[in-house]
Amino acid sequence: MKTASQLPALLLLAALGCTAHAGEFRTLAALEASASGSPGDVANRGYLEEALRIDSVHAAGPAGNSASLASRVDFARGALAIGGDSNNAYAAAEDRYLGANATGVVALRETLSVVLPAGFYADALSVRVPTRVTGSIATSGPAEGLNFVNGLVRWDLSLFNISGAGGPGTSHTNDTGFVSRTDSIAVNELVDLVAELVPAGTDLAVDTTFEFQLDAQLWVIRNESFSPFAPNSTDVDFASTLRFLAVETPFGLSYDSASGVFLSAVPLPPAIAVLGLPVLVLARAGVRRRAVRPAAG
Repeated sequence: MKTASQLPALLLLAALGCTAHAGEFRTLAALEASASGSPGDVANRGYLEEALRIDSVHAAGPAGNSASLASRVDFARGALAIGGDSNNAYAAAEDRYLGANATGVVALRETLSVVLPAGFYADALSVRVPTRVTGSIATSGPAEGLNFVNGLVRWDLSLFNISGAGGPGTSHTNDTGFVSRTDSIAVNELVDLVAELVPAGTDLAVDTTFEFQLDAQLWVIRNESFSPFAPNSTDVDFASTLRFLAVETPFGLSYDSASGVFLSAVPLPPAIAVLGLPVLVLARAGVRRRAVRPAAG
């Protein structure tokens, strides 16, 4: 079931399909929360070229019903995070439970480049970006009766070769489906994004720069506004993030990123990998990283 509060996130997903220009690095955080009896709280700043950003929204209504969202995009760690909670509460004056809902989307777009020296390449060469998505959704409410409390998380990933002679690359989408009533779900998924540099038997007359567009979107919908007869709540915790683990290039080659900071920081310890992370002072731009030798097979 879709509500008006879901439309901004859905429209933003459509807008994110726009074509990127070479050399882009962008972030987006669009969040909306609303609770009965109160105006909605919206954070929608669109695409901005920022290496790190944190956004949050909160809406509170009478009787304690509320909804909140927080998100983080961190280029230095190649991470996206989104999470929060929403609850309905009993309003004695109206003799019913007042609901709350929230929708949000965070996105990262980065351009990676690899210089391949002139020469003959008997074997195919590729760039690989292993990615992990972890998080959980939990709902609470009566198992029977009119109770449409739900939560949903979706992520979209892609790595495409946007210049050079290589293949187009790969994409991945996963939708958890609605988790409703008294259900819960845990997510721990590893995804390999691969884009070909050159096919086997390629002869390059000159050094060639290959550019790859890396996109990630993580979005959530939570509703508690459809059960006026019973208390319920939803908690969505993807603070552990959608995380790019590495950029693996053929041995001996390095990569550059348009942001100059992509994957330049060490991983966050689990204890502090949470939403609301203080703004980090990012290191110098334009840093080149050592290539990671691809795993066998």
